[in-house]
Amino acid sequence: MDRLRRWAANADLRITAPLVFVAYLAILPGLGWGIPHVNHPDRLHGWGNDDQVPMATLAEMHDSLFGSPPNRNYAYPLGQHLVWAAFYAPVMAAVYATGGIESPSGEFPFGLEDPVGTVRLLSWVGRGVNATMAVIAILALYAAGRCMGSRAGGAVSAVGLLLTFPFLYYARAGNPDAGVLMWTCVGLAATAWILRDGYKRLPGCLLGAAIAAASGTKEQSLGSFFLVVPVLLSIALLARSERPLRERVVDILWSGAVFAGVFVLWHGIWLDPERFLKHLELLVAAGSGSVGGPGYLRHPGGLAGQWQQTVDLFFHLSDAMTWAWLAVSAAGIAFVARTRPRFLVLGLSAVGFFYMLLLVGFSRIHYVLALAAVLYLFAGQLAGHFIDQSRWSTAALAVVAALLVVPTLRAIDLTHDMRNDSRHAATEWLEDRMVAGERAAYFGAALKLPHLPDGVGLVQVEYAADAAPTLERERPEWLLLGPEDTDEYRQRVQWREGPLSIHSPYLPHDEYLRLAREGSGYRLVAQFQSPRLLPWLPRPFLTYATVNPPVQIFVREDLALGLPALTPWKTAPHYPKPGRLNEPWPLALRGQES
Repeated sequence: MDRLRRWAANADLRITAPLVFVAYLAILPGLGWGIPHVNHPDRLHGWGNDDQVPMATLAEMHDSLFGSPPNRNYAYPLGQHLVWAAFYAPVMAAVYATGGIESPSGEFPFGLEDPVGTVRLLSWVGRGVNATMAVIAILALYAAGRCMGSRAGGAVSAVGLLLTFPFLYYARAGNPDAGVLMWTCVGLAATAWILRDGYKRLPGCLLGAAIAAASGTKEQSLGSFFLVVPVLLSIALLARSERPLRERVVDILWSGAVFAGVFVLWHGIWLDPERFLKHLELLVAAGSGSVGGPGYLRHPGGLAGQWQQTVDLFFHLSDAMTWAWLAVSAAGIAFVARTRPRFLVLGLSAVGFFYMLLLVGFSRIHYVLALAAVLYLFAGQLAGHFIDQSRWSTAALAVVAALLVVPTLRAIDLTHDMRNDSRHAATEWLEDRMVAGERAAYFGAALKLPHLPDGVGLVQVEYAADAAPTLERERPEWLLLGPEDTDEYRQRVQWREGPLSIHSPYLPHDEYLRLAREGSGYRLVAQFQSPRLLPWLPRPFLTYATVNPPVQIFVREDLALGLPALTPWKTAPHYPKPGRLNEPWPLALRGQES
């Protein structure tokens, strides 16, 4: 009972415990979305674009320990893979101890007795790690708001981040974005702590560790701190303080040592230094624009291109936060500037990250989550100021609740799409009709396919020019169609409406129309896309054609007995209505967006 009374008296616990509960309650309903069904060497990937859980981590650990193949992926640092691997290790040990692994191998089925079940279990573990990192990000933002002066303001900031589009998607999927956002928010909390109490060893070391871990997850995160750290160090060394200069210098050196140690750890330099160097080479190539060729998803250089990038980022931010929260954030910055100006240093995090994104030359909606986190801190302080005053408290809470209505409805609508993804229905339909030994042709990447029964083979069409010859030569029993966000040259295509919202650019539209006509040798027998829960609600697009895409299934005419011939859709029937496309178009496609 005494412990319960102490808990009830602890103001932070009274806020953080419900925050954790609500966060997990929001994340868990879609946590199982897109987990891979690994019963074929081409079905190792989850449905989410760039989803790393769990096969990418297992591959990275295998390649670091036993040697790198020529086609190794150096796109990300090792940091997030090391985190996932730490949680996979006891699972794999248990699988090994129970006889689930014989002769481990880098090739499918990897020596696993039950690759489908083992990978599913590892996927749940990896998704659980991501969900927890997302929850910690929310708690860290609360801690930052509390250091700024208002517990209520910190709570508003945390809830705002939770409902920022597309936070919940990345909290559920197997991308590194939840991890990098967590470390960024921990860094913001450490920064706010330093601004409140001065530069001391513990918050300084926490900041150094957070920056290093964030960079070891995604290097772009350094943009959030490259302006903040010099200002904090200048304040620590130059401001009047009762603490001797020598003590302050020693604390800064401790921070630097922690940064260096965590940097070596999180970048995997201790495990695979060669991979670290290869990763740096790829970063340099990407920064020079040589990756992907001229115009690869980037605005042109110069002031005109930077202005276009600024506009794209701003509209992505308005999509993620809503215009109302952007306005409150702007007012919050003015409020903090008047009442506690030292905390404006936190705003430098957003400025630095925005500048980094400006140089990148292209934008995607999840890039702005780190910007939104900072802006919610200022919005929260303004809201907290009124919530903390008894005469304004009820009205302020009502305004905050009203501002959260649209983000909440968008989160519910996205969750519904994830739980009712079209591929669930397509999987059930195919399980009743596909037979082991049959083959299904697909166009582009296999990751977006419905789950297929055991023993069903795959025929890949890798280039648009090969579509017709491949189908004529292979005569697969089934054709599985869905949209792609880029073409075979990695150039952006319009997948939100029109023909390419239905089928991949790897299948030329003329060939698609030919397949849909009678006499082609194939028949369109099924089309799947689940209706939205809230079709009247304007909802931003995710960057990729990832959640609840249209799925069309063709079957060879000699196998189509008893199956109806359907009229093909002309555009995806249940995507959110396309608005402004906040992204650059490749040079070859400029002026052809519609």
